[in-house]
Amino acid sequence: RRARALSLSSHTLSHNHITSHHTQHTTSHHITTHCAMDGGAEAAAAAGTVAVALLYQAAPAPPVDGVTKPVKPGGYTDSGADIACALRAAGVTVVTPVDEPDSRTALDWVFPDTEAGISEARARGANTLWLNTVLYASHPIALYAAAVTAAAAAAAA
Repeated sequence: RRARALSLSSHTLSHNHITSHHTQHTTSHHITTHCAMDGGAEAAAAAGTVAVALLYQAAPAPPVDGVTKPVKPGGYTDSGADIACALRAAGVTVVTPVDEPDSRTALDWVFPDTEAGISEARARGANTLWLNTVLYASHPIALYAAAVTAAAAAAAA
């Protein structure tokens, strides 16, 4: 069952243009990672809780047909922080980069959408990553999703 949930989430990411034909989309999707977990994420999953980390755009997307979409100042940190605050207010466990996030500091609530940011979110206990970012074929989440899918396949074998 866990591998199936991961597989469906990975498919959703692919379907939403991570591996699209040079199409970039600003998106707010999430991927639930129930396999190949370590540290805090494994503990959260074992407890049966959803622990959400919000990711923001940390770097510009690659150019499409010679045109580069400018990065929004702050890379969607403000809306990511708003989402995180709303989720927490609704009773959802939200994983943040700092132990006690300040509601006036957006970066207290969101992780960068980099390999390091994803790893930090997972190490802090996130088992669900909410992507409030621009997606493209070589986005770090695509590499992460491929690794998690491979680990799930290996675990199922």
